[in-house]
Amino acid sequence: MARIWRKTPGGIEYTLEDKVVRVRTTPQLLQTMSEGGKASLALAEELRTLYEAEFGRPLEITAASLAAEIEIHARLDLFFRRSLKRINKLPGRPMADFVGKMRDHVDVIDCGERSVDNNRFAFDFLAFLYRTR
Repeated sequence: MARIWRKTPGGIEYTLEDKVVRVRTTPQLLQTMSEGGKASLALAEELRTLYEAEFGRPLEITAASLAAEIEIHARLDLFFRRSLKRINKLPGRPMADFVGKMRDHVDVIDCGERSVDNNRFAFDFLAFLYRTR
């Protein structure tokens, strides 16, 4: 089944599935993340609202946990992009291939509820970063 990608009013690409929100790591997302934690929290709240409107029930991921996951993945993507520019100047391909594969893993950010995402606990733990702002 092909995913239907939509855009928030701010231009962030996302798709919704039962128990899952997916966000594309695009230049627009990276720009939004550069605005700091409040921007990622606002995006998370917006995605939760869109999810509830579509599925008629709240997404069982807190806004703080969702914001942490999106921001961490987006920052990793940016790190891998910058690293590839430097690594590609080195002789040999193993490191560039590895970093390229890692970047592919953060190209789409899969944010699932605990019942479908075995990494949710990590982002739930990191959510405290957004409660202290």
